[in-house]
Amino acid sequence: MADLGHDIYMPSNRGNPDSLGHTSLNYESDLEYWDYTLTELGNDIVDFAQSMFSSAETGKGYLFAYSEGAGQALVALAL
Repeated sequence: MADLGHDIYMPSNRGNPDSLGHTSLNYESDLEYWDYTLTELGNDIVDFAQSMFSSAETGKGYLFAYSEGAGQALVALAL
């Protein structure tokens, strides 16, 4: 799709190697780092989509999700 000129955005879930740089919590020593709910993950999708729409300025996009990401998407749609 990128070769066809489409913008590609790939969010990273909390707790993967790309998201371990929290501004105040350490993922190895602070239990609060891991204290989040599926609702908060859904909020992450909403925030990501708002950022994507602002950047792309098209007002539309597609979300492809699998497993936990699909659960997040369903929660985001319900918010």
